[in-house]
Amino acid sequence: PYVTGDRRRLYFQTLSRYRASQGEGVQALANFLELLDTAPGTEFYTDSMTVALTLDIFRALQDGDTEGHSAGLTFLTDYAANLPNATEELRLAYQDSIAVFTPREETRARLGEGFQYWSEANFVQLIGFFQRTLELGELTNEQEAISRGLLAGAYQSAGRSDDAEAIYRGILDIDPLFDIEAWVAEVEELYDVTVFDRQAMEVFRNVRRIR
Repeated sequence: PYVTGDRRRLYFQTLSRYRASQGEGVQALANFLELLDTAPGTEFYTDSMTVALTLDIFRALQDGDTEGHSAGLTFLTDYAANLPNATEELRLAYQDSIAVFTPREETRARLGEGFQYWSEANFVQLIGFFQRTLELGELTNEQEAISRGLLAGAYQSAGRSDDAEAIYRGILDIDPLFDIEAWVAEVEELYDVTVFDRQAMEVFRNVRRIR
């Protein structure tokens, strides 16, 4: 629309927020760039609503990038690098967030297919996926623990209790002080995946390492 000043800024801000909420990351970013073209002042960048919007765009871009799994991180990195000089503290805060987000997104990229099988209760495909993932190796401790947890849960659901316990013990080798309840809650919060329900937790809580 042919509007200027604050009205134009509000229009593109509202439209960008709506697009992001609908998972339309590319469109949300395009609207946000139009917003930046209005040359907002320093207070715009430090406003909590703007910060929240950039994180919403990041998430929408990441979820939409099913191949590279990096569009959101690229946006956030470039945005932080081009913040006005007067917002150095904000730039550092973004950089800290990016450092936290990066390993999480790498895990989503590496294990996302398996997460989908889990959400669909497709245990045949899930077992095959995580077996291959563990065989290929080169996983972080977090990625291996999640892979083992989901594979153990699938084995348990399929009635393969011995296989389930054997795979689960690998988690205890990674972390001898493993807290199953805290871990399940953390994975659910970070990745929206419930590795074990209450019944499964009771089963695996009694599994011990083989010394």
